[in-house]
Amino acid sequence: MGTGLGKPVSLHLGRLLAGLTAAVLLVAVLRLTERSERLIELPRNATDAPVLVRAGRVFYQPLRRGPDFTLVGLPVQGGRPQRLIQDPALTSRVERIQVNSAGIFYTFGEPGDPSLNTGPGSSPMGVGASNTAQPTMPPVRVMGLTRWPQLSRKRGRMAPIEGGSPQELIPDEYASTLQIREQYCYWIRSRRTGDRLLTREVERPHGDLMVADLAGGPHRRLGRVPDDLLLQPCGAGICWRQDSDSYSALLTCGPPDFSIEAFPHFPPGSTPVWLGDRLFWLQDDATAPASVAPRFHLLMSARRDGSDRRLLWDADTRGNPSGSLNGLFDDGRDLFFIADRLASNKLTRAITRYRLAPMSKPEILLRTAGVANAFRTISVDGGYLYLINWEERENWLDWSRAGLMRRRVGVLRRIRLPD
Repeated sequence: MGTGLGKPVSLHLGRLLAGLTAAVLLVAVLRLTERSERLIELPRNATDAPVLVRAGRVFYQPLRRGPDFTLVGLPVQGGRPQRLIQDPALTSRVERIQVNSAGIFYTFGEPGDPSLNTGPGSSPMGVGASNTAQPTMPPVRVMGLTRWPQLSRKRGRMAPIEGGSPQELIPDEYASTLQIREQYCYWIRSRRTGDRLLTREVERPHGDLMVADLAGGPHRRLGRVPDDLLLQPCGAGICWRQDSDSYSALLTCGPPDFSIEAFPHFPPGSTPVWLGDRLFWLQDDATAPASVAPRFHLLMSARRDGSDRRLLWDADTRGNPSGSLNGLFDDGRDLFFIADRLASNKLTRAITRYRLAPMSKPEILLRTAGVANAFRTISVDGGYLYLINWEERENWLDWSRAGLMRRRVGVLRRIRLPD
């Protein structure tokens, strides 16, 4: 007798819950659209490649149909895209793109054995990654000599900011790693020149850490380092791990004096930001088991040598272990990161700014929830923070039996930074 009423009641409850869920998602999207300015839709597949905004233009790689490297500039307020670089001679993947007032720079590796430099240490510094580019092939002892695996050559090219023919940065040097920061080019001059090296040394072969001003001038030798190190960007300079130990020292080097400073026992899994004379990084709970992936919830700071260590912010306030921090970067003056918090099985995400001033606290620039969590911050330029969020469109060209297939579209937005 009761089953006749149960089905309509459950049906109405289901519809009510579905309506409430849709309303919550709509509010989340409205929060994102109200607090940010919608600019342009990015072309298809542009969001899967490096994207950055500089001088009022968004730079991206279009859909790659051939082996050549192409970079396009598009005004953020809309307009016609301009092809800035087309490098048909480039047959390997571009590793990093940088745009500043001096020009457009990109680095890549020469084609070679894919088994080289693909070990756990060759990935960028991050969770579970080491900051030393260890080859997968170990050294082999042959008749009292050590045969070290070859390294692929790293190269860099530069083009004018308005586009044009790219030029080789260090054509006469063999670099096992190369990094461009601001107006300086750093590389390690290797002795191996790509071939397998036979030596009586049992320790790793070393090379010379070099730097050159992109505006011109002679090369400068900074020190002797293992030639398979992976240099990482760190503020206006560079940084690297001393060895493959995750708790090893972090070394930094950069202008104006290019002195090399060591931070003993730098926390594992963290990518530092270097501003002024201090380093800033995200850190996890040191009491967590080693088998558990780190969950960053502490914003830390110290001098370059590891002294004067300070806790700036703890995301797990009031004893509620539900907050986490990620995506730390800077604009040369302030810090930016994403703060997540899980409460009542609901994830909220906030784009946060931390000003380097006494007694400062994190400032929430944008808070989202639900589907609006699907965004990615990319850069700060001209008083705005730029981000990409994803919207769905119906694909009217899909006439399959499944009906209209929805596709994801990347939308460029920006948030005006408060003074």
